[in-house]
Amino acid sequence: MALGPLSAAAHYLAGGPNWGRGYATEAARQALVHAFGTMQLRRVVAETQAANAASVRLLERLGFRLFRQVTRFGAKQSIYLAEPSFIHAAT
Repeated sequence: MALGPLSAAAHYLAGGPNWGRGYATEAARQALVHAFGTMQLRRVVAETQAANAASVRLLERLGFRLFRQVTRFGAKQSIYLAEPSFIHAAT
């Protein structure tokens, strides 16, 4: 998939002591606000291991939609897309 010049990729990592505190949700939400507002991007792409249920829930809660699954790094990965219309529908 060609992302084009008005797209961005989102990456995050939180250590165990910070799990379940909402930090990743709030950081990702603010990143989306900035991406779609200030930067006027058309799409944000996120990738997580399909087996990482917490990350899958986070992305889906924020309005990301599953685009496809691939095998990389020796495991099944889920590629998610967010577009402004997805985000507004999720809030």
